[in-house]
Amino acid sequence: MVSGDFVDPDAFAYDAELTTGRCSYRGVGMTGAAAKLKLRHSRLDVRDLKLKRHEGELQGSLLANFNNHQISFDIQTTANPTEMVPLLGRKRPM
Repeated sequence: MVSGDFVDPDAFAYDAELTTGRCSYRGVGMTGAAAKLKLRHSRLDVRDLKLKRHEGELQGSLLANFNNHQISFDIQTTANPTEMVPLLGRKRPM
């Protein structure tokens, strides 16, 4: 379930909360996911991120800046990090 409000529809700014049960993203299976999302000025701020998998979970936060194609994150995981790498997307050529 995703719920929230468009804070500024003209600027495509929103606040939302995401909660779901079993799902997958970029081929990574999860038993649950939750996060608080805030988009402002092409910056996505993700707080209270929790991704659950059968072997453990990932918790933390991230900030994605779409203007300069940068992402920073602070995460802790008991899930297998190698299995979760595809969540970040394809490896870009150097």
